[in-house]
Amino acid sequence: CCNRPDQRGSSSARAEATSGSTASGKKLGNTESYKVKSGDGLIALARQFGVSVEDLAATNDLATNAQLQRGQTIKVPKATVSYTV
Repeated sequence: CCNRPDQRGSSSARAEATSGSTASGKKLGNTESYKVKSGDGLIALARQFGVSVEDLAATNDLATNAQLQRGQTIKVPKATVSYTV
């Protein structure tokens, strides 16, 4: 009788519902605390830790454009040994 769309395949509806000022990234699993230093920002820290700004913001329940305060503690991915060449 009915042409109901399959609920399992429709992730776009959920994405549209969450498009507010909060991040749409996924929360990172393996994290450690990081104390924000002067000059730190979400974009720079995301780059430093090799994650997306969206994921870092979502992990900390912040907006992607949130201003970090010096001394604030945020969750960042646990440091893995990486070598820059």
